Amino acid sequence: GGPWQIAPTGAGGRPDGTLVLTAAQEDELRAFCNLVSRRLPRGGPVPWALARFEMGCERPPAQRLTDHLLALRALLEPEGPESGMLGPRVAVLCADEADRDEVAERVAHAVSVERAIVAGHGANVGGRAIADELAGHLRAILRDVVCGHLDPDVLGLADELLTAP
Repeated sequence: GGPWQIAPTGAGGRPDGTLVLTAAQEDELRAFCNLVSRRLPRGGPVPWALARFEMGCERPPAQRLTDHLLALRALLEPEGPESGMLGPRVAVLCADEADRDEVAERVAHAVSVERAIVAGHGANVGGRAIADELAGHLRAILRDVVCGHLDPDVLGLADELLTAP
């Protein structure tokens, strides 16, 4: 009980401002934190992807991009990047039908930006916007799994949606 106070958590991160909670919001935040701790899958790729997402949020854009691609691959491309399925699977989960081709192309672009970064050309690729976009897709998938809107088997769901008539 009592008012919320700033306290070190031991976690890193790059703050983008100050979040102010009113006394009226305390119960809602407490309930949300309890919900997350109860619904977080204990096994499988989701906890690992969530940890990789958090790590990526603490890093500069180029490293964030690679961390978030790793998390998405763990969730949606276990057969490896050669399958070329990451873009379509992200798109079917995160975009309206009319926007899926564009989202899949943007994910493919993120993969090509990652390749340029790994090859040492990271300073010339301008990956901040694509890193932010990819983070948004990963955040949406993880949020929906943790909140119970999506089954933790997001790979199975994505493939089912891709093959649906």
